[in-house]
Amino acid sequence: MADPYVVVIGNICSGKSTFVNQFSACYKDWLGLPEVLSESQRSGLRGPDSFFLYASFFTDFYIDRHLFSRSIPGPLIQESCLESSSLFPRVYYESNCFSRDKCSLLESKYAKYLKVLPRPDFYIYLSAPLDVLLARAEIRKEPARTVSLMLMPRMQDRLEEWVEKHVNPEFLFKVNSLDLNTDRINKIGDDLKSRLRTPGGCAF
Repeated sequence: MADPYVVVIGNICSGKSTFVNQFSACYKDWLGLPEVLSESQRSGLRGPDSFFLYASFFTDFYIDRHLFSRSIPGPLIQESCLESSSLFPRVYYESNCFSRDKCSLLESKYAKYLKVLPRPDFYIYLSAPLDVLLARAEIRKEPARTVSLMLMPRMQDRLEEWVEKHVNPEFLFKVNSLDLNTDRINKIGDDLKSRLRTPGGCAF
């Protein structure tokens, strides 16, 4: 079996980066690849086309990062995946952030790579009530705060639909609480341990 590739998916502010950092700290053989954008970087886009510029930036960022991550040897746990990230252009459009043409442009970028790149071996889905996530978004800096609050309700629905339709439950671990400590991370790791093994034995 090839080195396992696990992704952590969830709505905005669900704690994906925190989970990846905690997991890779517990399991030293795994490389953790969280989103590496600071709040200042998130807050740098403003103006009449800021929503489209923001979405375009993240489209290119996720595609480039996915291409990079698949070239890394060894077990890898990564925040988000190309498939779940590809939901964002449609959510932006449905939230009246930009036109259908701009939505189609961004979706076509994702489609080009989704056809040829391998899917993850396993998905960890951080699920939480929308009111909890909205409260987390309130402390973000602008324009990330405005973008987050505008997109999160629709993203919650789209993500649930996508998981139900496209992710095999056999390869999905759904986490319903965002209160994650070391013991909880280890329990999730124990579940993965029985499913993901390298040719030389357990990858954990």
